[in-house]
Amino acid sequence: MEYIVYMSTAVRPFTDEELKVLLLQSQVNNVKNNITGMLLYCEGSFVQVIEGEKEDLHRTYQKIQEDRRHKGIIEIAQGTIENRNFPKWSMGFNTLSHVEFAQFDAFIEGANVNLFKYGSHPALTILKTFAKSYF
Repeated sequence: MEYIVYMSTAVRPFTDEELKVLLLQSQVNNVKNNITGMLLYCEGSFVQVIEGEKEDLHRTYQKIQEDRRHKGIIEIAQGTIENRNFPKWSMGFNTLSHVEFAQFDAFIEGANVNLFKYGSHPALTILKTFAKSYF
């Protein structure tokens, strides 16, 4: 099992309706490809973690990279995991406030770090905190 965490910027701010469409599309595609994860959105910026079997994950990530609704994709981390962090979520989703999103400033420092081994990284802390509140 592998995971990828990345950030990107919307080409323009998403409306609530556009976010719903994106979420529904992601959920349908992820169920088909046995991908789980979570997407966070804040004022035009995305942070997403996706996890699954290597071939499925990389095929899905390739489609994400080709999606013209966002740009400036920065891969934060990738690696292997024994178990899924979001096993019940074809795609969890939440919007964040600007203050909460500011905690992601440490991404550049951790670009080559396996976030799932270091639970104190701000990105993983926010993702896991959000996930725990819904399990």
